[in-house]
Parts: sequence; structure tokens; C-alpha cells
Amino acid sequence: MQTSLSLERQLSKSVQVSLTYNNARGEDTLLEANVNAPVLSGTQTPTPACVPPAVANCGVYPNGIRENIYQYESAGIFRQNQFFANVTIRPGSGRIMSKLTLNGFYVLNYADSDTSGPTYMPSDPLNPSLDYGRASFDYRNRVFMGGTIGLPKAFRLSPFLIASSGVPFNITSGDDLFGDAQFSSRPGVATCSATPAPNIVQTKFGCFNVAPGPGDAILPINDATGPGRFVLNLRLSKTFGFGKVKEATAPTGPGGPGGQSRRIRQAINRVRFSFFDQFQDSAFDARPYALTGVPSPKIGHYDDKLGANIGGPLKIPHIYNGSDRTFFFVNYTHEMNQSPVDAFSSVPTAAERAGDFSGVGAQLYDPYSNIAGPRTSFGSIIPTADINPAAAGLLQYVPLPNLPGTVQNYQLQTTVPVTTDSVNAHVLHTINSKFNLNVGYNFNSVRQHAISSFLDFGSHSSTRNQNVTLGLVQNWSPRLVNSTSVNFSRSRIDLLSDHSFGTDIAAELGITGISTSPIDYGIPLIDFTNFSSLNDPVPTLTRNQTFRFIDNATYTFMKHTLKFGGEARRIQNNQRSDPDPRGLFTFSGAATAPTVNGLPAPGAGFDFADFLLGIPDASAIAFGNADKYLRAVQPDLYFQDDWRIASGLTLLLGLRWE
Repeated sequence: MQTSLSLERQLSKSVQVSLTYNNARGEDTLLEANVNAPVLSGTQTPTPACVPPAVANCGVYPNGIRENIYQYESAGIFRQNQFFANVTIRPGSGRIMSKLTLNGFYVLNYADSDTSGPTYMPSDPLNPSLDYGRASFDYRNRVFMGGTIGLPKAFRLSPFLIASSGVPFNITSGDDLFGDAQFSSRPGVATCSATPAPNIVQTKFGCFNVAPGPGDAILPINDATGPGRFVLNLRLSKTFGFGKVKEATAPTGPGGPGGQSRRIRQAINRVRFSFFDQFQDSAFDARPYALTGVPSPKIGHYDDKLGANIGGPLKIPHIYNGSDRTFFFVNYTHEMNQSPVDAFSSVPTAAERAGDFSGVGAQLYDPYSNIAGPRTSFGSIIPTADINPAAAGLLQYVPLPNLPGTVQNYQLQTTVPVTTDSVNAHVLHTINSKFNLNVGYNFNSVRQHAISSFLDFGSHSSTRNQNVTLGLVQNWSPRLVNSTSVNFSRSRIDLLSDHSFGTDIAAELGITGISTSPIDYGIPLIDFTNFSSLNDPVPTLTRNQTFRFIDNATYTFMKHTLKFGGEARRIQNNQRSDPDPRGLFTFSGAATAPTVNGLPAPGAGFDFADFLLGIPDASAIAFGNADKYLRAVQPDLYFQDDWRIASGLTLLLGLRWE
């Protein structure tokens, strides 16, 4: 639900100011949680730490099977308060000032939430409210200043400036304290010192405790803020016109000679067109923000956008003359973009790829030696003969570190191509003094290549969006105006892995029991506790469409302008995709951990050692039922009152229900 309150004030003949306050509340918003997360008492809850067998049911999975079961839940909330200040200045006098218009706005935003969308996974699956705090869309301050300046020869200069606060982001320890295969646990707040303890990490954002205990203060969600954003744009344009120029006369006004007139040139019923080419290059970009403290080079990229616009009366020689009644507008834009990719990942070292984990002090145990325990120790090195052939084959797709350390030790810098085409066409027709018809069509196509953490995990996507609108404006009386429109929109997104219809990698590695369809060829999804996942995109075809009926009315009486109406939407979501056609394998270190009472000891073992042995902690496979069709009907209603209290003061009241 959203509520707004606005005030408008005409400070002078040339200055207008408006102030708006918005309050938004969301209940039962979606999130995703692991409903089969083991019953643990993590360190970010007020309960004692989970150490088997001290706590009953510790490490017990609710459904009795050691697997992850993810489910959407309508358990989230959000609260948002926004303040807007707008100002418009039109000097209106003088040879230059009369052609100048300035406008700007400032936005102050406060937003809190415990979910950022349907795919958000809470850090504690049993208590999502622990993540309630600053929302990921809480851009605290935003400023825009712009204007237009009319120049001789029909040129126009349009500069603008945009500045905004940084994007909030979450600081995590990279640990899974709740056993739900989500490594989003946040560290504890620590005090910096000259000789920090081993569990205290010093960063440019402060000092953190990566192994907090029960009762320790945990860092709030999205506590850090990224760099601010500053954009300065200067645009020069010129409009060309074709067709006859109609001339009209008007009296000069008081003080002029009796009967004398001045000629005013009015360009009406003329076809006008314009074109533009906007080019951006990385040479003008700021240096990358050094999140890790190590400066990174700028990535060479560019963005070239060109287009044309044409509009005017619709005239078809010898067939139709729409002067003064029918007008058309068409524009086309083509954009070619080399988009930069700058991603950090955690990858195993050369020694760890060979099975030597002495560098991290890991103590490993043979999972085949004694299931009930105690197990035989490997020490810190896995025998070469025990390394699984499929795991060894997958190493070719995992790069070696190119940065020091064991965390965020690989940086990928490259560019990916993005091509966009868009067409917009509109026709406006005046039927009579009471009825006006408008028809619009919008088309947008985007073709792009994307890369995840590593070069061998890429995808191609093709997106096509279309929108058709038919509207009718009815002027029933000077006080009552009604607008009715029907809209149809359709979106088609086709996503393919770079490996689709290529080599059957899984078959070559000896991985069986998965999809053998050529469209699903690729690398299985592999999750680690201490390293970045291997995520080969799953092919997906999405075809969504929405039918909308909209009706709005405006009624004016005395000092009130009432606006009310509603909308009904028929939504169709159609998707064709197998959830896990190549298999999902999760490695947590449980296989190489010592056993306590027949269960793997928490926090022991090493995930990549489990991977080399080919023993996942959990696995999943899902294919063969790719088609999913969802339908929904969504209505909404609104009411607004613009109350002109005085000649220079207006109060806006509104309420909206969805």
C-alpha cells in the first residue's frame, strides 16, 4: 500500500516548487527458504551453539533426509519513506533568458526490508526477520539538475547532472552457519587493535569477527555503502522541418500604431525529424572502486547509440489528408555496446587442485574407512589414486588464482557484446470535439552475451518485447474527462548456454543419469562452501504476456480536482526450462570430516577435498517436465484529490490499493 502527500507552490511568475512525501508498506512479500535446513542453533540466534550431542535434534533434517528443499514463502515485509523536492524555473524575459528552462529534483529515501525479491535467501532460514534492515534499494540521496537552452538556427542545448549516494551492500563472512547451503552469514562486530585475534579481520569498512559466538553483536544487513555516482551530460540537438509554413497575424497590442499588425510565423502541420548519435568510451570513466584495496585497471569498453525521430500530420497523397486531425510519431534506436565485466571469485590453489590442503591446515578423513567412525585420517593430503576422474576433468574449467590469498583470489576482466534495437510508433486522431483516439506500438530487441564467474561459463540470450495500446479520451463536459485504454504486452526471453547443442561435456566426464537432450549439454551446477560455484546457465525460454484494461476519470469542482480509476490485469507466465537438467552437487566438507555419534562433525573436513573424492554432501536432479504455465488476475484501484487551497498552494491527497 502506498500513501502520498504533496504540496505545490508558485513562488513567483517563473519559479514553481513542489514537495511530496511517499509512504509505502509491503506485507507478505516473497522470499525463498530452505524448509529442510537442519535444526541448528547458529551463532546469529540467541540460542546456545549447536554442538552434538549437547543440543537435542542438532543437525537433524526435518524430513529425515539430508537434502535441500527450497520453497517460496510470503513472509517478507518492507517499509519505505521518501521525500521529493522539485523545482522548475522559467525566466521568461530577455532575448536569452526567454529560451532557458531549468528544472531539478532531490530525493531523500529510507527503506527497510527483510527480502529483496522472490529469489532472496535469508541468512537464517528459520528466522528471516534477522535480515530486517536497510533494503538493497535504499539509495539515500539523489539529485538531478538539468535544463534546455534555445540557440540560433533551431539548435538546442540540453545539459544535465545526476548525483546519487552509493548502493548499499551486504558484508558476509562466507560461512554457512545454519546448514542450509547458503553462505550468507554475516560476521560479528569487532574492535580493531594492533594485534587482532585470528578470528578478527581488518578491512577498509572496519574490523569484523568471522567466528562470532552466542550473544555477540552481528553486523546489520547491507551495512556498507558503495561509491556514489556522478554523471554529467551535455547534449546538442537540432530539429528539421518539412512542409508549408502557415503565417498568422496578430495585433501589436497597446502603444502600437492604429491598425498596425505584426506577422507571427507559426509552423503547423509540418513533418519534423531529428537524428542523434551518442558515443561513450571508457577513456572518460572514473577509476574502478578498489573494494579489496588493490587498484584494478580500467576495462576498455564503449557504447554507441544512434537513432532518428520523425513526426507530423499523417498524409497519404491522393488517399488521406490528416492535417489538424491525425498525427503520427515514429522513432528508431540502435545501440551497440561492449559491456564491461569485472568479477571476483575464490578458486583453489594449484596445491589444492592436486589434493594438498596443508596450506589451510585442513585435517581430512577417509570417508570409506569407517562409516560409523572413527575414520582413518588422510592428514592434509588426498592420495592421487583416490581423486575422482570426473572431478579431475572438471578442473579444466576452473582457472588458477591470479591474485594473492585464498579468498577472492581470481579476478575476471573482459567485455561482452550487447546489441539493442527499438521502434516506437504512435498515431493520434481527433474524432470530434469530445473524442480522441490514440494507438501505440513499441518493439524492443536485445541480443547479448553474458559471463558468470569464469570464461567457460557463458550464455547467449535474446529478448524481444512488444507492446500495443489502444486508447480513447472522452471529454464529456468541461468538468468530467474519462480515459479508457486496452493494452497488450508480450515478452520473450530465450537463454542458451554456450555449451548447448555442442559437446556433451557431462557424458565425456562419465556423469550419468542426467538429461541427454542437446539443449541441456553443459557443466553440472556445483556449489562449494569455501569457493565460488561452477554455474553453467540452464537453457530457459520465457514467454510472458499481459492483457490490461484501464479506466481513469477526472472530475473538477470548486477547488478540488478528483482523479479516480482502476485497472484489471490478466497475466500469463509461460516458461520452458528444466530446473536441474545436468544435476546439482553440493560439497560442504562433510565427507572428509571426522564423525561424532555417526554424524559428520560440524566445521570439519574441507569442501574441495570432498569434490576431488567425488562425494557430494547433497545432490539433486530435475528434468523432463519443462513446461510451466501460470495464470493470475490482478485488480487495483486508486483515488486522488488535488485541493487548491490558495492561488499558490495545492494539497495532494491519494490512496492506492493493489
